[in-house]
Amino acid sequence: MFNGIDRFLATILAAIALIVVVAIVLVWRSPASVELEYREGANPADVVHNFIVAVNKGNEERAKSYLSQEVLENIAEREDEYEFSLINPRTRVTNSGMRVTVEESGIEDGLATVDVEITHFFSSPSPTGLFGLFNSNQYSTNYALRLRQFDGAWLIIEPFDPYMVR
Repeated sequence: MFNGIDRFLATILAAIALIVVVAIVLVWRSPASVELEYREGANPADVVHNFIVAVNKGNEERAKSYLSQEVLENIAEREDEYEFSLINPRTRVTNSGMRVTVEESGIEDGLATVDVEITHFFSSPSPTGLFGLFNSNQYSTNYALRLRQFDGAWLIIEPFDPYMVR
């Protein structure tokens, strides 16, 4: 009789221990919230970083201030033709964080190239894994942005992928 109770108690304790271990792993694997901040500089790497921050924070006016007239015209065409918006409200709902890493930047013949890696972190569970346990809950994409100096200010020029910050 005591043997059955001991086994039952051991099963309950083992289940509790398993739940605690799973909870610890889930908390450990959850991405830390990353709050992007604007940079003070005006070099090409700072312009790219600040553009991405402005889009992520939903500040469309500031984001557009980092774009050349050619890019702004392209975005205006997309807004009219495809109901495109530079600021995507769905990004801010599902995205719990973003990290911007400038990989490399250089200036040659009046053009600047900034290689940047954008990592998006998601806190929502994935249906493909047990609450995201087997997923990284993040993805990274690399971009190379070109900039040109207009009246002393570096601005992002074509080719430009407006979907990069989504």
